[in-house]
Amino acid sequence: MKDKQISIMFTDTSVRDYVVTADTIEEAEKVFDMIWNHKEQSIVDLCRQYSVRPKTTIWVHYHLGDKIIQSYEDDPMRLDTNEEDIE
Repeated sequence: MKDKQISIMFTDTSVRDYVVTADTIEEAEKVFDMIWNHKEQSIVDLCRQYSVRPKTTIWVHYHLGDKIIQSYEDDPMRLDTNEEDIE
């Protein structure tokens, strides 16, 4: 007779801050995305290997110099720099 298996939920609440130096916001986002996607893919691979069912909640805070750049609630990846476009 096989022993009954157990399921335990672990919650990781760590916060990592990445300071990316680049010429543009878009370039900095690209570097951050590469780092984040690499980390996430590694986690997905391990979860598949060990039959772990992950649940992920994501939020991102942007800081540009001394300014805090807010994300739009309807589209978290669209930035609001609180600066009007000057043409």
